[in-house]
Amino acid sequence: MRSFSVLHQGFGPNQVSTATPQYSRVLSQHIKTTMHTGKPINACHRCGATSYRPVIARAPDGGMRPNGQYMCVRCKLLFTTLTQWRLGEQLKPAAS
Repeated sequence: MRSFSVLHQGFGPNQVSTATPQYSRVLSQHIKTTMHTGKPINACHRCGATSYRPVIARAPDGGMRPNGQYMCVRCKLLFTTLTQWRLGEQLKPAAS
């Protein structure tokens, strides 16, 4: 199980659950840099948009359903986790 650093009621980074050190370090740095620039913490790393939507695709049975991916509303970046949207390629998957 992994977790991440988050801002809790504006009092600074707090540890949640059992974080991987790399994820905590990268997200903490992201929070520190965005707090001083006035840029929203929950924003696309590429274009700065603050919203995204689920991607709807045709399922094998013919129905239209969310396919597990999301799309930035401004630059159309496709991603599967919020980390990819917020931080881009700064966070690499841990080696197993």
